Amino acid sequence: MKPSQEEQTGLGTWLVLGIPAFLLIACCALPVLLIGIGLTATGAFLIGMKDWIIGIIIVAAGVFLLVRTNLRKKSDSEKSCCMTSTLDRKG
Repeated sequence: MKPSQEEQTGLGTWLVLGIPAFLLIACCALPVLLIGIGLTATGAFLIGMKDWIIGIIIVAAGVFLLVRTNLRKKSDSEKSCCMTSTLDRKG
């Protein structure tokens, strides 16, 4: 064999084995890597903004409870003034 043929077969073997291995790694590891980077960035953002986030959660919970209480009072008052007695009816 000539040296150029040995080099070509070695390069071909690496290409045949290397490309599927690279695709396998890119297919499986790349999404996990991107998710890890995204979660790290999200965590860093949340740590930096924790005071604002806690305040927003407290305000949102207060607004939710206020609306829920007003809706419950409204539905209770509608029920009390609009109910008809079913005992008076016969039939």
